[in-house]
Amino acid sequence: MPLLTLLAEQYLEFRFGFMGVLGAALLVTGLKLGDEHCVTAGALLLVVLMVGASL
Repeated sequence: MPLLTLLAEQYLEFRFGFMGVLGAALLVTGLKLGDEHCVTAGALLLVVLMVGASL
């Protein structure tokens, strides 16, 4: 499992830079703590980065 996490983090950093890693960190932290505000912010940041990269 740690290898999968490392690969996902490296992919996000390569593809979306620091903001991608920040969005993933917010998403994972929010899920672990049960904080819907962090989950929403992280998911929204990742979606904006993905949509912006496809345009």
